[in-house]
Amino acid sequence: MGTVQPNAEKELQETSLDRSTSLTSLLDECVRARTELLSGAPGLIVEKKGGSTMAISGEPMCWGNWLFITSNIASTSIVDAFVQKVTQRGVPSTIVCKKELSFQIQPTVEGAGYIRTADLALMTLEAKSDFPQGKGCRIRKLTDASMNDALAEIIGQATILPKEAVKRLIDPVILAAKNIEVFVALRDGLPVATVTTAIQDTTVGIWRMVTAPEYQRQGIGQAFLAQIINLYRQRNLHRFYLVANSIGRRLYTKLGFVSIADLAHWVL
Repeated sequence: MGTVQPNAEKELQETSLDRSTSLTSLLDECVRARTELLSGAPGLIVEKKGGSTMAISGEPMCWGNWLFITSNIASTSIVDAFVQKVTQRGVPSTIVCKKELSFQIQPTVEGAGYIRTADLALMTLEAKSDFPQGKGCRIRKLTDASMNDALAEIIGQATILPKEAVKRLIDPVILAAKNIEVFVALRDGLPVATVTTAIQDTTVGIWRMVTAPEYQRQGIGQAFLAQIINLYRQRNLHRFYLVANSIGRRLYTKLGFVSIADLAHWVL
């Protein structure tokens, strides 16, 4: 076998460092965006410590109460503190960390009753050209809360979450957060899908992408997201990321997203 020349070895080390730095930065952005998306919860508690962030809204939904560990060391004491807080408030919750760190906290997490689901995927896309124009739906960017009831209905039906709880979280986000944008897909004048984006500098996070149950498996979600990406490209925003479950991963791969990290995920 040939030996790696000093310059080549240095380049490999620098590339590895760049990827590690990029991943850390993106995970931090995920946490920032997820926290911003809960900004409307009246009883929101956010605590940061040792590369971990917990956000507890008190709302009856897992994505409203979470612990996200982004550091390279997953502390069981932080897990214990989070479990105690969500238990006191009696709300469902979720815990996320890098897959390779899951062994550090898995006994503590599962000892508290959490169930590990399929891993999530942190995925990115560098959109270098426009997607073909989709057909069948019109896109509208929301500037007020006039469609919040309809959006809460779509999200609630697709995720089996209480409509009123969903509405409490999306109302203030649409009205107040300058870096949060909400889009809806309309068919025959009726909302059939929605997606929320979080913008930071030149990066766009894709969140809360939901299609009404009766309109799923018709290609609406894929065409909808493709048009959203095209709109951002027109604004010179080309870098996109999202966190996908095993079902969504197939759709996003078709659009060119690639997985850069697997995330362990537990729910209670």
